[in-house]
Amino acid sequence: ILIGLAGFFGLPESIKFMALRERDRGAMERLVKDIRPDFVVPPNARFELEDEKEQFSGFNPAYLFRQGLAIITPLMWLVFALNLMGFFFLLSWTPTLMTAAKLPPATAALAGAALQVGGTVGSLALCGWLQRNRFLAISIMFALAVPVVGSIGFAGLTAQPALLLTATFFAGFLVLGVQSGINVAGAMIYPTSLRSNGSGWQLGLGRIGSIVGPLAGAQLVGMPVQNLYMWSAVPFALGAVICFIVHRLNTARLDALIQEQNDRLAFWKVASEEINYRRFFDINDLAALRMEDPRVFEWAHTKLFELVRDGLITGVRLDHTDGLYDPEGYFRALQEGAAVALAPSSL
Repeated sequence: ILIGLAGFFGLPESIKFMALRERDRGAMERLVKDIRPDFVVPPNARFELEDEKEQFSGFNPAYLFRQGLAIITPLMWLVFALNLMGFFFLLSWTPTLMTAAKLPPATAALAGAALQVGGTVGSLALCGWLQRNRFLAISIMFALAVPVVGSIGFAGLTAQPALLLTATFFAGFLVLGVQSGINVAGAMIYPTSLRSNGSGWQLGLGRIGSIVGPLAGAQLVGMPVQNLYMWSAVPFALGAVICFIVHRLNTARLDALIQEQNDRLAFWKVASEEINYRRFFDINDLAALRMEDPRVFEWAHTKLFELVRDGLITGVRLDHTDGLYDPEGYFRALQEGAAVALAPSSL
């Protein structure tokens, strides 16, 4: 409860989420002021998300199957169920199975603790890599979890506590690392207005795995420990395959979106080889500013017109204006703005 309260009052809200809700306008304006103290948001300004034109209200699960997600959504439900199935099997049965394998109770308890400690370390250590590679990284972790989890039973039979604790630590490192990854990457496949709905369904249906895992362990408990842990690695093997399919499908969605654009993202060093009229611009240069919007034009040229008014400059050079949405309109606005700036000095 304390952590939840601290997060509620201490964590910043998503910018996209605030932009979607008019009642968060005050918070959005305060955030803009923190970023740019000298900028005043006009009273009639409207915040828009250019990459999320369609908004979803309510919690209708049918929304989760739109925008190329018809296959990805059920596959993600299965990924959640498989990982939770394997994790809750390990969590529920590891102390019992270690005791049944004639290990001291203290060692069995430490093995369960090592699983959780490894999960904490894995979630923290892998977050950067998961952010960059998402489903591909999760697929690799699923695949690595197979031999690691399968080795726990053999490690328990060696009567070497250090080997057993190492195996359970890395099992937690990978399995709970996977859970952290799919919690985040699974939510990010959905638009902002649909994200909580998508995450809720993933976690809710994934809980089926948390029930099936311990029950399946009860059916297999008569097996030798080493064989039982080999079987417990099967959900992670399936998870690796399914998560890699999700990775390919999600990449295809991104490729399709890029193909719909009027421009093309490319590495800057290929500009001399693949000539096109937008090659002159970086994303933070003039092509990224909507000069056809009077508010943007005024903000971008305030200093220029001050210099013109004070007589500090008598002309400006304009390069590559063909990248503007309306070059002719831009030239006209520039001339009119300069004329207004010079008007007092000509009286």
